[in-house]
Amino acid sequence: MKRIKQILFLSSFSLGLTLFGQDEAGPEAAAPDVTVEVAQRPDPWTGRFDVGYTWQSGRTDKSELSLRAQGDRRVGIHEYRALAEFLYGEVDGTRNAQRFTSTFRWRADLSERLFTQALTLYESDRVREIRNRVEQNVGLGYRFVKTDTMEASIVPGFTLQYTDETGVDDRWDYLASAFQDFRWRFSEAYRFEQDVAFLIDPSETDDFIVRFNAGVIGTLTESINLSIRYQYLYENETRPGLEKTDQRIIASIGYAF
Repeated sequence: MKRIKQILFLSSFSLGLTLFGQDEAGPEAAAPDVTVEVAQRPDPWTGRFDVGYTWQSGRTDKSELSLRAQGDRRVGIHEYRALAEFLYGEVDGTRNAQRFTSTFRWRADLSERLFTQALTLYESDRVREIRNRVEQNVGLGYRFVKTDTMEASIVPGFTLQYTDETGVDDRWDYLASAFQDFRWRFSEAYRFEQDVAFLIDPSETDDFIVRFNAGVIGTLTESINLSIRYQYLYENETRPGLEKTDQRIIASIGYAF
């Protein structure tokens, strides 16, 4: 019986020391910190959808519809841009514009200033009688301006062009090309965007194309914006009777996402 009392006394004494030690250590000692790193998700697509409509009646009856959608995304050193535009217009009941254009551009940074570019274009223009046109461009670009509010770059390169035109045999052209783009946010609500593409046949310098776009976009709310854009297209080699130049000013309202 004496030995049993000694065992119970030692057990109670050990249990008391254990509980006292836990109280002194606090809750932090009972549950050590574990840091869990969560991988960051790539930035989502951002973009906008613009609708513009012009109607004029009087000496000339004129109407014009413009639809434009653009999406942008950046993942690490890669930058993606998808763009689609549809334009339809009539003057005095005669169609003077029906063009659909879509592009997909991929840029990959080599350094802060240098990057590679691949640009794919599809175009259909019923007024210029181009049923289908596909272009694939590759080039090496250089950002000659890069600040918090302004960025400008130039991309010399090479373009392979396929054209399916009414009344003419399908043709393949190998063109030298140069692209230039400029972005400037001159206030919290307004920014200026401009880009130009120049393509020329090195073996026949009279065969060249110029595409120029410039516009000012103003933000009304987080999702709604207004824009006014100027578009200029010049194609030197066209069929007889077709205009070489097409230019217009488009005002539109857009939804940003």
